[in-house]
Amino acid sequence: MKKIIGTISTQLAIFLDSNIIRPDTLYNRLNEDLGEIIDAMPQTIPLPAEAPADIPRVIGTSSFGTYVLNVSLNRVDIVKNYNPSNDMESEVNEFLRTSKNLIISILQTHKINRLGLVGNHYIPTKDAQQFISKAYLNEKNQGNDEVSLRINKKDTVDEFTLNNVLNISQAHIESPVYTGNAVLIQLDYNNDPNHKNLDENTAIKIFNEKVTAYKYSHVMENCKP
Repeated sequence: MKKIIGTISTQLAIFLDSNIIRPDTLYNRLNEDLGEIIDAMPQTIPLPAEAPADIPRVIGTSSFGTYVLNVSLNRVDIVKNYNPSNDMESEVNEFLRTSKNLIISILQTHKINRLGLVGNHYIPTKDAQQFISKAYLNEKNQGNDEVSLRINKKDTVDEFTLNNVLNISQAHIESPVYTGNAVLIQLDYNNDPNHKNLDENTAIKIFNEKVTAYKYSHVMENCKP
């Protein structure tokens, strides 16, 4: 049977080299630069100064839940959720354009030291454990009740080391995308923090080389049972 692979969400995490003084002000500017893709009122969360810097201070969700834009003290995240009835390739390409614009917009006022590209995908299957075992384990390790895997194969772009993390697990999904048993596949591609920040050319180069994290065709090529 031909495998059916779907995309649940794509995410770009942008890590800054210092804390933001006014996350709410940055959020408003970024959303404006992105054409106000978040069309609903954002939620501002007052947190004590000692709270971890990576907890979002401003959370914005579009009225239909398609986009999420979060700003914490030291990072900005944009997430897109997908409807399987839409043209997935077109929808992902839209996310790519939005993400590049976000990188460029942030670099106008802040320095970036790390990017993280995360794609969450799924393969519907009645027996996720069997699927994973057949694809990745030898005969000695077959027949387990639970199976999950994490694989990281590093490479480099310019002078930056990049992690190419593949997380595979079994789950029952209940979402607008799919309801039922499935293999969850998360591709998490990110660069190790370096003594140097990412200028625009390097940031876009890393982004362009690692957008495969968002594409289900890449999952089909790398997750064969």
